[in-house]
Amino acid sequence: LVEVSFETYEGTAIDSMIVRKGAPFHIPLRPYLEGFNFGGWYTDPDLTEPWVMYDDVPIEDMTLYARYITGLDWYINDFDFYIENNNIYLTEYIGLGGHVIIPDFVDGMPVVSIESFTFKDRNDLTSFILGDQLKSIKTRAFDNVAGFSEIRVPGSVEFIEESAFHIDIYNDFSVVFE
Repeated sequence: LVEVSFETYEGTAIDSMIVRKGAPFHIPLRPYLEGFNFGGWYTDPDLTEPWVMYDDVPIEDMTLYARYITGLDWYINDFDFYIENNNIYLTEYIGLGGHVIIPDFVDGMPVVSIESFTFKDRNDLTSFILGDQLKSIKTRAFDNVAGFSEIRVPGSVEFIEESAFHIDIYNDFSVVFE
């Protein structure tokens, strides 16, 4: 067994966890920092190396570092979206791949939906953090994607359309509902 500690800076504290050495683990909580969105866990204090659950398994005691993000400008770089009734609906992922973060809020507006084909044909995605304001995942939102092994769906999601996780090619991944 090894200990995993969390540096949340000015955000809410998260207690250390004791986990199995060499095995992936899930962090059940995310820190909250007023005015910011949680931007993921990093393995270094300079926030240059994102933590990937299945790649960065602990072999000794380790510390993960919280990153916080803010503003619509950051978000525009990774997604096309529309705003309706002060809610954000994601329509296409245009980011570089790797670790994908869908924040709870952008400029005070909740991110509530992943629309159909948002992640169509992306084989360069390694992990996801889905925001806790997410309410729906539309048909084929994750259409023919590959490269990751698990996606955790937050308890806030009320509606998942048929074939939201549609895979045409072999990809051994699981959908976990929190």
